[in-house]
Amino acid sequence: MGHRVYVLAPWAGDGEWERWESRACPSESEADDAEVRVSFADKAGTVIASAERWGFGEDALGEQTGFLIHPLTSGESSTRGLLHFTCHHSDGRRDKTVADLPLTISSSTPPSLYATPHQWTISNVVAGQRSPFNAMGFRPGETVRVSFVMPDDATFTAHLPAPPTVVTADGAGGISGTALVPPDWTGDELVLVAAGATSRYVLISWMDQDDISESDVTLTASVVEKSSAPSGRAVQIQLTGDDANASVIVALHSAEEPIVLGSLTTNAAGASSATLVLPPGLAGDYSLWTGTKTGGYRLTSTLISLGASPAQAVSFSDVSGSPGSAKFSEFAVEIAWMAQSGISTGYDVAGGKKEYRPFGTVTRDAMAAFLYRAAGSPAFNAPAKSPFTDVTPSSPFYKEITWLASTGVTTGWELPGGKKEYRPFSNITRDAMAAFLYRFADSPSFTAPARSAFIDVATKQSFYKEIAWLSSTGVSGGWTTGKGKEFRPYNAITRDAMAAFLYRYDHLN
Repeated sequence: MGHRVYVLAPWAGDGEWERWESRACPSESEADDAEVRVSFADKAGTVIASAERWGFGEDALGEQTGFLIHPLTSGESSTRGLLHFTCHHSDGRRDKTVADLPLTISSSTPPSLYATPHQWTISNVVAGQRSPFNAMGFRPGETVRVSFVMPDDATFTAHLPAPPTVVTADGAGGISGTALVPPDWTGDELVLVAAGATSRYVLISWMDQDDISESDVTLTASVVEKSSAPSGRAVQIQLTGDDANASVIVALHSAEEPIVLGSLTTNAAGASSATLVLPPGLAGDYSLWTGTKTGGYRLTSTLISLGASPAQAVSFSDVSGSPGSAKFSEFAVEIAWMAQSGISTGYDVAGGKKEYRPFGTVTRDAMAAFLYRAAGSPAFNAPAKSPFTDVTPSSPFYKEITWLASTGVTTGWELPGGKKEYRPFSNITRDAMAAFLYRFADSPSFTAPARSAFIDVATKQSFYKEIAWLSSTGVSGGWTTGKGKEFRPYNAITRDAMAAFLYRYDHLN
């Protein structure tokens, strides 16, 4: 079974359209049916992957705007070669090489905040008017030239607006703006052509009538007061016209790395609304983007303006939402939410930066702090005498630990003589975490199923009810194995997984 292949082409940019136009393969008689044939070959001319024409056009190379390159063989990560064009004549004359364009194909996903690096969306398309576009996959900060063209003409240059729209890619490699739709566009097929001046990356996106009619995504956003947010501010979002039942990531874009605000799920009509907290320390104009993460290619953006905030933003230098980054975490959204909600402050490191340490384990004292902050840091006077023999008033997180005990979320370990230990520096296991969250939710009424959903959790073992409840809410799905699902109750929970659990718990309602 094939897999997705990504294409990196170093031959785009100024003058490229003229090069395509000049490499025509015309028929020289009525009996001659000339065509351009395409292959992917090494420098010696040996074909290393078959390539098929895709999109539109018949004879002129200037019309060949898309190609399907068959998947790499198993085990390969990338292959370099030449996209080899030959002019083939049906009357038997020898084929002629028309062009050799260097190309790299890769099975590795290029960095992108969203589902795919070649996402694009155009909307509200009207002939002779400027229509909005959003696209991803360019080099941050590079100049990108964008044009709408019609695919049913002999050359691109006949319909390239002069000059094209010129934009600058933001810190996530995203571009947005408006470009002129050809005045004689008839409402059928349309192509978005975007060329990066530095990366030499060309995005050629073809849309038919159905795609165009379904691509009118609208996004509105407004900044509101939110007293529970660390910054005291949030953004209200209204999204319509997106993919149905899709997971949509929401982020602020600027010249720097994007700031992930969270995610939302659209309904059957492709609509959703949410209020997402803004981190402290932001000021100025930002572009707010949404992008589908589940099977779609819908992107949209809108501008928001933020006044000065006295608080300092919390961000972690060891966490990235970009799949191509060495610091990538699949829970980057949830970790960002932990910082923005004030639940985690991370670790101070040199240079005034902070680390989250996503793969470190969560100790029981840190868990107490997380839950206390997740509860809104309620007013609480810590007792002068500790209820635990191994926790003193001078211990880190003493207030949070004693608050946790006062709520009944933790009971500690019974010792002889009626004493108790909290064991603050022990790692919290996944079964104990399930118990904490169940009690944190006020021990809701729940009947555990007679049969466990996990092959490694028996119905008679400790915290079975709490683990089953956690699974029923969707907060934890466990691991899928060849024999069934595992919960791994005795494993220490990692900090990135803890972020995911708290984020899902907070979004249950």
